[in-house]
Amino acid sequence: MPNVTKRTVDAAKPTAKKYFVWDGKLSGFGLQVAPTGRKTFIVQYRTLEGRSRRLTLGKYGELTPDQARGLAVDVLAKVRNGEDPTVNRKIIRNAPTVDDLLDMYLSEHVEVHNKPKSLVEIRRILERCVRKPLGKAKLASVTRQDISKLHRSMRRTPRQANHVL
Repeated sequence: MPNVTKRTVDAAKPTAKKYFVWDGKLSGFGLQVAPTGRKTFIVQYRTLEGRSRRLTLGKYGELTPDQARGLAVDVLAKVRNGEDPTVNRKIIRNAPTVDDLLDMYLSEHVEVHNKPKSLVEIRRILERCVRKPLGKAKLASVTRQDISKLHRSMRRTPRQANHVL
């Protein structure tokens, strides 16, 4: 088995089906070549439960083969310690967003405790002022600076800015 080097990556040509070029030195590290010509570095491992997983490290061009090999060593070390990096990625991907929080706030608090006229106004403010700039952001990634920036951006309507806050 050849080592995954710049020369072997450049020599890998696309075919009708995707294929893998596995590294001879580091078990589980390899290059995936897609029919479109896209080349990505991957690492394949088994979890403690025995499930085979494949994790994409990055595209060739964004990473050199040596950088990708270093990332693969880190991933394989985590796997040996009992972690599963793909599960960690899934948890981050499925983390709640600001939109999720706003939906929960509207259904569990506003609809229960406010009058219908207030409900309409609160919905309008949230849709117009909060969902557009922050709605798709993960809750864990929203910082105090993001909230401050949103508040400052509404300085023409200070009362509404304070309601949004």
